[in-house]
Amino acid sequence: MSNQVILTIAHNLFLSKEERYKLKTPQTEVKTIGIALPVWVKGSVTSEPAEEVIARYVIRNYPTPGIEPIHITHDGFILSFEDSNLWTSLLDVKDGGSECIYLTYHGKVSLADQEMMIINYINIQDISVLSKRG
Repeated sequence: MSNQVILTIAHNLFLSKEERYKLKTPQTEVKTIGIALPVWVKGSVTSEPAEEVIARYVIRNYPTPGIEPIHITHDGFILSFEDSNLWTSLLDVKDGGSECIYLTYHGKVSLADQEMMIINYINIQDISVLSKRG
């Protein structure tokens, strides 16, 4: 069993149709509020159950020089992904999209002379899913 410290963060973001379509335009960003669920893992010990953290998000459809595609700020996160095919997924189904993006991004950081893996699970959906009944 590994003693490496791993931080997993599930990011849940819900965008309006206007925000989803805006990200298809090159060199664009959308600011929103989302929910992050961080869980620390070391071996078989975790910090679960996770507590939801309300955070500010800046979603960019272009890379941000000098920072990783997922950057932690003092009050949230900057998500910077350049792949235009990724943003096409946010379009409505009738326009060739799926109204959502699900992706995983792995990174590493050093903290107090210890290397730590961060696994980000990103879920961006249309805000209408919050009002749909099952």
